[in-house]
Amino acid sequence: MIQIDYAWIANILVFLYKLPQMYTMITQHDVTGLSIYSFIIQLVSYTLYIVHGFIMQDDALAYGMIIPLVQNMIIIIMYIYIVRVKKDET
Repeated sequence: MIQIDYAWIANILVFLYKLPQMYTMITQHDVTGLSIYSFIIQLVSYTLYIVHGFIMQDDALAYGMIIPLVQNMIIIIMYIYIVRVKKDET
């Protein structure tokens, strides 16, 4: 019988669901409707998940949330960059 590790599947989905948003940000240089504060709060929550994962020796949390954490950092940087570029254009 195949054992399914739902935590790792969830980690993959956490990464995948933001890819369309990143694609739109890159191709259209548009952040309309996005809140940087929500991404910052999510960044903090991912950090807490990772810390908790290491404390509890839960590899799915400790290691699985690192990629979404980095992804959120990239989104925040992209957001700031796009806002600054648009501000300079006006």
